[in-house]
Order: sequence, then structure tokens, then C-alpha cells
Amino acid sequence: MPTVLQERVLKQLELESVVNLVRWSLSESRSKAEIARLADVVLTAAEESDPVAYRIVQRASDEIALAVHTLVRRLELGDRFPVVLSGGLFKAHRSFFEQAGRKIRFYFPAAEVMAPRLPAFAGAILYALASAGVNMAQKSEEIVKNLCDSCSEETETS
Repeated sequence: MPTVLQERVLKQLELESVVNLVRWSLSESRSKAEIARLADVVLTAAEESDPVAYRIVQRASDEIALAVHTLVRRLELGDRFPVVLSGGLFKAHRSFFEQAGRKIRFYFPAAEVMAPRLPAFAGAILYALASAGVNMAQKSEEIVKNLCDSCSEETETS
């Protein structure tokens, strides 16, 4: 039985059948990046209650939470820490952000799941300052506030 997801993926890839989709996906020249470009289609279909897309998104959220769980345990962070979910899919699909956050909080109820306060280049600035010996413990809030004030939607890049 065709689903919204099936129709949209075939249309996105300009393919005429599921058989062609299977051939497309199994092609040795197919890169992971090409397949990953379908993520937006999957997330949109899941938001429209497509059952197959919904299961894919559930699995992706599980994998994100498991990765966080593994990192937290290896780094011995305890139970209370921030988790920043960053990237275009989280920004464009709030439901995906919320689902991943719920799964992370299943493992760590005290974790603070949030969107980034600053664009990526600001993180690079903070890292450079810390690497240059700037005492971030004393000035971090002031520096972050200045960066927040200086950064705007127009300066962000995807």
C-alpha cells in the first residue's frame, strides 16, 4: 500500500517505481549524503502522520538519545548537563527536536535539552578565546552575552 512518504520520495528523486528506488539506493555510486538529503521529506511525511515515516523518525530519535547516553556515560557527566541539538533538521522540524529531547530526557530526566544560543561561528570564537588563554570561567557569561547581542539571524549560515 503506497504511503505519502513513498510518493514524495519517488517524486523528489524523479523515479517512477519502488523498484527504481531500491536500485537507486543500492547503487555503489550512491553516497550517504545523497540518501541523507531525503531526511526533510521523511520528517515532513512523519509530521503528516505517515506511519512509515513516523517509525523512521522514532528510530532516528532513539539513535540520537543512545549517542547522548553513550557520551554522557563515557565522559562521566552525571545526570544534570545541557544538550544542544543543532542543525537544519532540528531547526526546520520542531517536532523532531521535541521527540529527540523526550528520548534524551528518558535516560537523563535532569538534562536541559536546548537549541543553540549562538551560531556555530560564535562557538569557534569561544574556543579560540579559551585556547588563547582567556579565563572563560570569569568572563564567559559576558562574552556569550556580547556574542548574542552581536549575532543576528542574518549572520547565521546553514
